[in-house]
Amino acid sequence: MIQINQSLQEVKKEFFSTCRENQIPTHNKAALLYELSARLETDEKNSLFRQMILLVLADNGVLLNYFGIFQEGEEEEEFQCIKENYERLAVDDKLQQEMSFKWKGALASCMNSSKIDAQCDVNEMSYEEKTRQAVRLYQKFMEKSEKESYG
Repeated sequence: MIQINQSLQEVKKEFFSTCRENQIPTHNKAALLYELSARLETDEKNSLFRQMILLVLADNGVLLNYFGIFQEGEEEEEFQCIKENYERLAVDDKLQQEMSFKWKGALASCMNSSKIDAQCDVNEMSYEEKTRQAVRLYQKFMEKSEKESYG
């Protein structure tokens, strides 16, 4: 894992070193995101690729500095913004994972429901409650996203 609390230079060094080791192109942001996403798709448990995607999304031109020129001290200030953006994305990512997990649980309850045996009502109640939980979580996420986009 890349230690986000390190200095910008240390984070850059780890980030680009990981890209080189995994033969991930860094020539532009789109290619980088595409390749990281493809790697994550084949290895969903790889938290490093997930973290790197969030870092790229949070970047404001400091981490992937292709053309920018910064005055003394500006880079570290901008890096602080990356950290804040990263934390916000990480929280949203966790919420999305939780939401996905709840939907999968609701679907599993529905698929396991036996229409013939006496547990049918219990399974349907479980499905309905899990669905309500998932809907509430989705609404919470949407309210948060809307407030941030207007705020």
